[in-house]
Amino acid sequence: RQNTSTFERSIPLTVNTQVIFPQFLELKEHSIWQIDYLGAVAFCLNFLVHPLSVTMNSERAVIARVIAAATNRSFVEIESTQTCTGGCIHRAELVHLSDGCRFFVKYAREQRAIECEAAGLKALAATQTLRIPQVIAFGKLSDAEVQPARDGKRVVLPKDHVDNCYLILEAIEEGKPKKDFWEEFGASFARLHRLGRAESFGYEHDNYIGATPQINSWNNDWIEFFANNRLSYQLKLAINNRQAPAALIRGVEALIDRIDEALACEIEYPALQHGDLWSGNFLVDPSGGPVVIDPAVYYGHRECDLAMPLLFGGFPSGFLSGYQQVWPLNEGWQQRVAVYQLYHLLNHLNLFGGSYLGNCMETLGRIS
Repeated sequence: RQNTSTFERSIPLTVNTQVIFPQFLELKEHSIWQIDYLGAVAFCLNFLVHPLSVTMNSERAVIARVIAAATNRSFVEIESTQTCTGGCIHRAELVHLSDGCRFFVKYAREQRAIECEAAGLKALAATQTLRIPQVIAFGKLSDAEVQPARDGKRVVLPKDHVDNCYLILEAIEEGKPKKDFWEEFGASFARLHRLGRAESFGYEHDNYIGATPQINSWNNDWIEFFANNRLSYQLKLAINNRQAPAALIRGVEALIDRIDEALACEIEYPALQHGDLWSGNFLVDPSGGPVVIDPAVYYGHRECDLAMPLLFGGFPSGFLSGYQQVWPLNEGWQQRVAVYQLYHLLNHLNLFGGSYLGNCMETLGRIS
């Protein structure tokens, strides 16, 4: 019995052997050798499974309890999960609860990224112009774990859990686009720009476009804002990342020197931007209408928000037709949108490397 006690103290077990091996206590009174054997087996099993299954089960338990608290419902276990593909920055999955409900969960390392995305979704939803997934909850798994569930039990997650932050959204079942999908999408996008207004260009905090920080310090001058917070910032990142050859540096700097001329037009007012609307950042709901996700919001010139929808082949022509029916664009918008597209191309260069250098140089050639 003395040897057993020493053996048990020497093993840093993090699993409950009473649960994994209920016969453990029954055997404890009978044979020291059986006790040592089962204890060793428990230790080895824990060592093998803890990095993955124990952590993942704990993660899911935390998410299930957060959902219960945020929706004011009884605790329901997560029955299964389904990995969501298409994103290149964060891990995401659909969680299926045992009562049949589903939720979308995104995980990230940085809490700031999750907070910014939640704030952006809420800002877009406030305009009531486009369907936006409802934000259910967001935070840190390591914060949520210390809150006891209604059963009084606590869930333990490692403090160094890699994707420690979560964003839980309404899960929207995908449908097929209706006949006038693109026209409706474009019209709703124009209404977003009409209704979302601010006094200055920028936003109340910086956020992210993909994984790149997006600087949103307020400025009353749109052209100055775009030159400093968009083009210059991305060029500096490219230089620091060693992705900017001399020709690119000269071209972007020359564009910035004549930016007043390149972007000269009537700027109605600072309009709320989605900021990163490409084919991967929208889906189709069961009614056949558009749902937008993954924003990089700020208040800017509305033409700038058309840069991504018209890049890399662009959305079908119905999108632009629907937009123009609600709010016609000013003469010369195509040339200015090309300038705005350079911001996104530089960001792609910084995120994904030199394969986008050719796109940057080609765009500089078109707007020079």
